[in-house]
Amino acid sequence: MTEEEKLTVCLERLNHRSIYDIAETIGITSQGIHNFLDKLPGVKGECTIPPIPDSLAKRVITYYFLGYTTLEISDKLDLYPGEVIDVFSAIKTKKNPAVRSKYYPAVTDWMKDNGYTIKEFGQAIGVHPNKLSAILRGEYRNHMTCKVAQKIKSFTGLSLKEIYSVQLNKGA
Repeated sequence: MTEEEKLTVCLERLNHRSIYDIAETIGITSQGIHNFLDKLPGVKGECTIPPIPDSLAKRVITYYFLGYTTLEISDKLDLYPGEVIDVFSAIKTKKNPAVRSKYYPAVTDWMKDNGYTIKEFGQAIGVHPNKLSAILRGEYRNHMTCKVAQKIKSFTGLSLKEIYSVQLNKGA
C-alpha cells in the first residue's frame, strides 16, 4: 500500500467511510486495510478523550506519515499524548453506521441517521446481525419476511410501505 493510499484510508475513516467502501474505491482488499489499521498506534475500543476537530486530526495523521512519533506530534500540535493516540483509535474503530441497501434504502438510511451499525441494529431488534446483513443485501431468501419488517417497524417507526418501497415500486 502506498503512502498516499494509507493517508486516503485514514482520511476516509475520519469521514465515516467503511473499510469495505474504501477498499472498493482505492482497489485494495479490505484485509489489506485491516492489516494497515492494526499497525497504527493507538488502542482498540472507544476514544477516551472528547474528539478533537477533524482538521486537527488530519494534521496529526499528516505528521505521523512524515515520520513523527506520537509524543513529537503532541508537542508540535500542543495536544495531550492521549489525544494523539485517540485520533488513531478513532481511525481504527470509526464505523460506518450502516450499509446502503438498494433493496431496503429506508432502513439503512434510518440506521445511518441514528448511528446504528448492522450489529447494533440487529441486536436491538432481535435479529442476528449476519441474517440482517444478508437481508439488507438481498441475499436472504430474496426478501425480508413480514416478521422482520414488523420488528423494524416497531423499533424505527418506519411504515411497512417505507420499508418495502423498492419492492412496491418494482412493478410501477
